[in-house]
Amino acid sequence: MLIVGYENKNRDCGWAAMECARCKRVLPFRVTENTTAHSVYFVNVLKNVRVIGTCDFCGSSFAYDRVPRCKRRWRQNQGLQSLVNETAPELGEVNETAPPTDDQLKALLDATAEQASVYDKNVGPGMLCGGVAGAVFGVGLGWLAAAMGVMSTIGPDATPTLCVLSGVAFFVAGLFIGGYCDGVRKYRLRTLAILEDAVVRNSIDLTHLARVARLLQHRALPIVERLETSYSSPRT
Repeated sequence: MLIVGYENKNRDCGWAAMECARCKRVLPFRVTENTTAHSVYFVNVLKNVRVIGTCDFCGSSFAYDRVPRCKRRWRQNQGLQSLVNETAPELGEVNETAPPTDDQLKALLDATAEQASVYDKNVGPGMLCGGVAGAVFGVGLGWLAAAMGVMSTIGPDATPTLCVLSGVAFFVAGLFIGGYCDGVRKYRLRTLAILEDAVVRNSIDLTHLARVARLLQHRALPIVERLETSYSSPRT
């Protein structure tokens, strides 16, 4: 008997200052090393190592050939320049007080849409609710159609047949509609959570973010406008 297996490990390497290809700006990156080891009879025969850096502003992730110079313990209040000095001094001086650029906000919107679209694909509850609602509606519609004499030519009492056919048809339709609606709902909730966290963490001007979203006609625009309204309304 051949015994095979694999083990997946993630190692937090710390923080590094790098230029984000999306934001087009030097920013802090969280660096992790992912190692997948394949084994035969509990002996590792193949290792696959991936180094991933995630931009702290937009959330985009990039793969690297090797682990860059990192600082294990760094906090945002220590300033980006301190991270640059320790991990990438060749980048020189950085402007820490400059507000986010249009490129950064576009990167944030795009990365958020990508993260939200793959987050929690389980739309089973929505499909179930849609299917049940569709079946109930279909059975009721079939009973009403039978009461009105529709398809009475198929027999003296077409009610059971019409109820079953209509119930099955609307059950299937309800599965698709319920799954779609549940997916849209979860996408919006996840997008709202990601954007709200980014706004608070990076002190983003929501008016600026909304302007960029409008220029791009971004799919996240309604959620950005909802955030803008929420934060501009007086809080009690």
